[in-house]
Amino acid sequence: MTLPARDTGKEPKCTPPERIDEKVNEFLAIVCYTDSSATLARKVSILRNDTVSNPARPDLPAEPEASLRAELIGRLAGAQLALEKVIADLARNGSSTSTANSQLSLLAGLQASIGTASSATLAAMSGEVAAAVAETKAIADQARGEIASNAAASALALASAASASRTAITDAMDTLRHTALTFASPEDERAYREREEETRRYITTQQSKHTPEGDLNASGAAVGQMVDAKAHGASGSEFDRHFDALVATHEQLREAAKANGVSTEESDRRLHDDLRRVMKSKGLSDAQIDAQFAANPNPLEAAKAFTQSDVVATQPASTPRATAQSTSADAKGLDDMASLVASLQSSGVVARPHDPEAEPEHGVAAAAVATSARTV
Repeated sequence: MTLPARDTGKEPKCTPPERIDEKVNEFLAIVCYTDSSATLARKVSILRNDTVSNPARPDLPAEPEASLRAELIGRLAGAQLALEKVIADLARNGSSTSTANSQLSLLAGLQASIGTASSATLAAMSGEVAAAVAETKAIADQARGEIASNAAASALALASAASASRTAITDAMDTLRHTALTFASPEDERAYREREEETRRYITTQQSKHTPEGDLNASGAAVGQMVDAKAHGASGSEFDRHFDALVATHEQLREAAKANGVSTEESDRRLHDDLRRVMKSKGLSDAQIDAQFAANPNPLEAAKAFTQSDVVATQPASTPRATAQSTSADAKGLDDMASLVASLQSSGVVARPHDPEAEPEHGVAAAAVATSARTV
């Protein structure tokens, strides 16, 4: 038996058995695109034994109501197909499927009843089938409306979380510019600065995508950098406030992203790698690090647990050198001032105490004396 062409673009899941009355051709076409071979076999058995002539059983005459029985079962099968799709959409959306599942059970029961109904009662069941199909459509339409409403609310929550995350990232990364850090050596500081600059470039690249996934990746990178800074002695109320805000907004954005089908893979992987590197720098063994991640599979939870541990508070055993970007800038300014003073001194300019009684030697002093005389 050849199935009629359908516009679903899908291949049939099974091949209907041969020698089936052509009156049920359309019904079989429907179920073959939705049912497994085992399910089809059960449905075909109803049609073969109760509604159509069976060459293998010539003693059973063809039933006059065969076409009506096949039509009613076909209508119920179509309603089942539509409702099953809605149930799948509801499940993905996190909505309740109880009402739709109850209706699906009703359709299955009615279909079984039609398969075994006598000729006398079959015609009377047409109204019952029509009512069941109409009720199924109403349930499906209501479910689709709920799904659309939830999708709109979820998209709005995602956009709001992304906006809050961008603000938290900016505040956190700005805080790092004037946060005092402690390094075990010049090489330690140089490596940290290179990581920080790479993180800033990565954040810029991800945010320029203007996508939820890009915002999430940027947020995860910022969290990793803040953990790195905290492991190098970053502290204080301002730092802690911005770090807590960054962690909170990252958590909200990650949950909103998952609810909208946005991948968290890259964000989680980068944060995981950042944490592993920082933990390693604090002296944790691979076994200890693995235990940390086993207890907190979500890298963000692992970051929160690690930054609250005593390990982070422990500074390097070697003599530390406190520094920060602002401190380095101030030191450079003092060096420039010392060079300027040395240059003036080499030119013969020397500093000496000012004598207010002395005769004016330049315009500024003369003006000051003149002003003083007028005041007197």
